Amino acid sequence: AIFTNCCISYKDTFDISVAFINQSGLAVLKQTLIELRKINKKGRIITSTYLGFNTPEVFEELLKYPNIETRIYESDKGFHPKGYIFKKGHFYKAIIGSSNITQSAISDNQEWNLLFTSSKDGEVIDQIQKEFEIDDPMIISGVRNHTIGCVNMNLFDKIIFLADKIEPNSRDEKYTKKLWKLIENNKGTLGLDAALLKCFCETIKSLVKRKLYICPTTILVYNQLQETVGDLLEEE
Repeated sequence: AIFTNCCISYKDTFDISVAFINQSGLAVLKQTLIELRKINKKGRIITSTYLGFNTPEVFEELLKYPNIETRIYESDKGFHPKGYIFKKGHFYKAIIGSSNITQSAISDNQEWNLLFTSSKDGEVIDQIQKEFEIDDPMIISGVRNHTIGCVNMNLFDKIIFLADKIEPNSRDEKYTKKLWKLIENNKGTLGLDAALLKCFCETIKSLVKRKLYICPTTILVYNQLQETVGDLLEEE
């Protein structure tokens, strides 16, 4: 519904970057995509061959829409963004978070997405738009750091990092509930920081248990969060 509404109200162009698209997800959006094709509304989609999730049938289906430029990111490195941008004049509406184009993500799952508007000069929009202009598309700052994080993560980095960690059907339910509890029980960015610290605690604990290498960045981020919100985790 959000995708359809944004396409209608922000009617100039749209850009989408998602890791996973399946046929059921396209089926949910099919009527909207047909309407966009009728009015020749231009759009761009970047998706991937990451983990072999997207099937050839999905790529073939996307080719049925000549108004949509589809790009495929092929790399052994992870490709895991979920971003939607819609343009109207000098203004943009963007959805960034955990939702791929799958039926479960669109209709059923509990997903976490940030919806915001911006002018064409907005920093976040500018970052995302630039990713579509280069030949070898990279991930915007938040997605770039969504796996191991970074020191001094900004608000956007934190939201994308946590959106990935609480993604439905891919994480332990008890674990995600603990993260949600920390976010909801603490005001503002304190909740995000507490949930981040919980993530890094569990990551380090798991790596130590399996006697695996711990990335130096992981330790640096853990130490920074422990110093600022460590007491919140102790009260959990």
